Amino acid sequence: MNPVLPLNRMAMRTTLTAMAVGLGMGLAAQNNIGINVNGAAPSPTAILDIDASALPANAKKGFLVPRMTTAQRPAGVDGMTIYQTDGVAGYYYYNATLGQWVRIPPGSAAWGLTGNDLVNPVNDYLGTTDATELNFRTNNIERMVVEAGGRVAMGAPTPLPAAQQLLEVSGAVRLTGTTAATNIGAIRWNATDLWHEGYMGPAVGWRKLPNDYLVFGPQAYQHQAEATCGTGTSEISNGIPNTPLPPACPACNTGQWNNGATVTPYINGVACRVMRKQMMFLVNELNVELAQLNGNTTWTQGLCPGQPINEIAFYIGQGGLVKQWAWQVAVFHAPPGVNDLTGGFVTNSDPAAGCGFNMALTNRPVAGAGAWDAFALSTPFTWDGVRNVIVEVTMYAMTVGGVGNNVPVKVSTAANLSYTRYSPLVTGTCGNVATACSGAIQGSAMDNTCGAGGVSALRPVVRFGGTVSSTPGPILSGNGNYVVYDGGFLVEDTPGWRLWVNPPDPYRSFKGPGSIHAQNGVYDNGVRLNDHVFDRHFDGRVAPEDAEAAGGLRNRTIGEMAEFTRLNRHLPTMKGRDAWERERGFSFGDLTNQLWTTTETHALYLTELNRQAHLLEVLSTDRPLRPEELAPMTSAVKQLPELTDAQKARLVNDLGERIVTEPRTTP
Repeated sequence: MNPVLPLNRMAMRTTLTAMAVGLGMGLAAQNNIGINVNGAAPSPTAILDIDASALPANAKKGFLVPRMTTAQRPAGVDGMTIYQTDGVAGYYYYNATLGQWVRIPPGSAAWGLTGNDLVNPVNDYLGTTDATELNFRTNNIERMVVEAGGRVAMGAPTPLPAAQQLLEVSGAVRLTGTTAATNIGAIRWNATDLWHEGYMGPAVGWRKLPNDYLVFGPQAYQHQAEATCGTGTSEISNGIPNTPLPPACPACNTGQWNNGATVTPYINGVACRVMRKQMMFLVNELNVELAQLNGNTTWTQGLCPGQPINEIAFYIGQGGLVKQWAWQVAVFHAPPGVNDLTGGFVTNSDPAAGCGFNMALTNRPVAGAGAWDAFALSTPFTWDGVRNVIVEVTMYAMTVGGVGNNVPVKVSTAANLSYTRYSPLVTGTCGNVATACSGAIQGSAMDNTCGAGGVSALRPVVRFGGTVSSTPGPILSGNGNYVVYDGGFLVEDTPGWRLWVNPPDPYRSFKGPGSIHAQNGVYDNGVRLNDHVFDRHFDGRVAPEDAEAAGGLRNRTIGEMAEFTRLNRHLPTMKGRDAWERERGFSFGDLTNQLWTTTETHALYLTELNRQAHLLEVLSTDRPLRPEELAPMTSAVKQLPELTDAQKARLVNDLGERIVTEPRTTP
């Protein structure tokens, strides 16, 4: 039977001696002790069972552990418990493994494996109360750490640097859920389109998160200023300043000036009576946008395809050097493939050549120092925008001799683009290889063997007058990024239309991966779709947005088209079999451009054939003409290259005499 010690006054008064004797006798054969007021047996699983349940509600009593100071703590035994009254007061237990007394934190220090009832989240929490990190482990390996400063590292063995993000995950993060909430900054999984997306506000909505494009740069870039056409003048090369030559100029060939016999058009030396000179200007010089892109970054002037040029001029560097000349000036296209004058004079066989002449001996140059000496073209020249251009000047003096010094002109470095022959001959054996405007200017018959001269590394600067092109400034340079994206995207410069407008615009809709739609241009597989044939025919030049893709093309005549097909066995507006095999087929955009160009070109051919048929009908009959027929018929006659000017004049006069006016009727 287990002894029970009732907690009452009688027991408390029992003398220590009697208790010791009684306990010693009563515990001799017992293994536990119970202390209570109702005599209940102690729990058989407890060595000591103190039960206060039978005490009155207002007289409950507790268990008081030994109290002592830090200095009074005994040599501990593992698990010994005391209450420390000084220092950090509280309950302490002795940890034999650590070899020290360990304070038992106040409150509920344990976090239950089956959960906890948190009454007040301000006081009830999982975490630390000091400036130490909170470490989470499995298999005794750190899996996550919450630093004292609040940053969280998951799967990372080392804490995050102070300046980095609040969360670092060493490994993948999977987000598969979605949400209908529209909180800015929210991220969700789009199970329909199979991508993650983030909410960016009501104006933008949910946007795709995957980075499926590449950004390169920053990298240097250049963009030429767009050229416009207008009446005026253009210098080629226009990057050279207009500064007069100093008065003292013994050689007159310093800096931007030169009076060499193979350079200047005004050879006033005593051994020169006739002079013929050709100067070539390349496409990438005449097209100011191409000039800028090809390195002439300061050029702002050029020619307009399809627009008339009616004057050329040279800039004079020294006054008082005048000689009496008869002169002829011709401007014509160089044959295809001729890109320099190393072979000497080029034959002018261009039916579109411009020409001007003066058979009377007059003082040249007319202008003095620091001014342009201009030559008028009675027949304007129109550049096709594709071929190189040659300016030819022929001078003829009545007698040998002159002032003794050639006239210096402004020049630029242009190796093999200037060719000159000069001679004291009036007549001779020189072959007549030049096309004369008047047929009477001596010197125009000089060939590549006649007299002295040759090719030059300097070319006079020529100013073209008429309808020319210009830019507001030189090429623009900068530094920036560019994007590489393997899908299709839409570019717009105004918010006026969207793919999702109601109803949608079928011409501004996504055409599939690999294509780009822009408000000012459409691309397919890197090829810009362009409509240039009618613009070039009716406006004289292509639209600025088509200049890069089609600015180097030209509309061929019917005769040129026939000759091209005979030689190449395919239309000039369509690529042939060789190109198909070389390029391994054509993209849809490339093929569309070819078909588009072909259709519009043949529409022009039909229009031209109809015009010629109408002209033939008019010229082969004597029928009266309506007033509205006169202008187109007159224009057509003037464009017939096989007729002389006299024949054209007779036909035009005949057409004018055949005009009839409908008689007025009286109502």
